[in-house]
Amino acid sequence: MDIIKIRYTFRHKGSGNIEMKWYSIGQLEERAAAKLSPVFSDEYELISRDLYTGLKDENGRMIYEGDVVKFKSVYYENKIMKAVVKFNSSLGSFVFDSGDDQGPWRMDASMREIEVTCIEILSYWRLQNDTSSLSRVGRRGNALLG
Repeated sequence: MDIIKIRYTFRHKGSGNIEMKWYSIGQLEERAAAKLSPVFSDEYELISRDLYTGLKDENGRMIYEGDVVKFKSVYYENKIMKAVVKFNSSLGSFVFDSGDDQGPWRMDASMREIEVTCIEILSYWRLQNDTSSLSRVGRRGNALLG
């Protein structure tokens, strides 16, 4: 079954360059990870492993767990909202989490014009409190999309 896709984000330990790789379960089962790409070696550090939600944004870009998206909600008079895509195990589905007191929003037909604005590899850098690196990641890792 090839519909399960995973986005891997790696940092080269020597240069600090960010590399992203996308694989389906079929590709991962077919051969050893080290044969798929050199990023699966000791020279690279795994930053994130994100599941594909099965949805695409209005530009055809696949939406992965950890992506920052903007969308319009009919519940809020088509107000533009921003949220992080997360998996909510109690709901058993991917949700938009805007970090407010409303709680997570289940991804449904009330969301319109969904657009991925940022690939959330930046969380790694936030944990390091290295805000000077954020702009480097945005340029080299193509993390900032909007």
